[in-house]
Amino acid sequence: MLTHKRLLEILSYNQNTGVFTWKLRVIRNQWDKTWNTKHAGKITGYTRHNGYKVINISFKEYSCSRLAWFYVNGVWPKGEVDHINGKRADNRIKNLRESTRSENASNRSAQRNNTSGFKGVWKRKGLNIWVAEINNMKLGHFKTPEAASKAYAIAAKQYHKDFAKL
Repeated sequence: MLTHKRLLEILSYNQNTGVFTWKLRVIRNQWDKTWNTKHAGKITGYTRHNGYKVINISFKEYSCSRLAWFYVNGVWPKGEVDHINGKRADNRIKNLRESTRSENASNRSAQRNNTSGFKGVWKRKGLNIWVAEINNMKLGHFKTPEAASKAYAIAAKQYHKDFAKL
């Protein structure tokens, strides 16, 4: 398990940009000398297919959002780390907050296959009726997707509070 002390020894983290860079290491052998010449001072991490940035440390992959939280706070997050603005690669500390799985999921944008253009709103097949739904609970039927979206927004603020994403 990566310790806070070890993390501070090997990486620098810029809280304003969310970017990690490798630190210069103490050279102990030829391999370390080669590593230092090649990597020290350079930005580290890569973006996975799902949009999250990760860093490999000692052959283990770490999420940059969790590393940023650990770097700044000195403790691993208890649950998940939520990106407040919804941008998975934005690891500035002001954009990160601890969350439960449910809270993190409530901060998602509308899914790609959403045809209404509004989160929590879908059209009933065969009818010209729009349905607003949150947490598998139907909020009602509406004539327009905009009206259904307003109902969803009110419910999201009530159920998801600060994690509500409209």
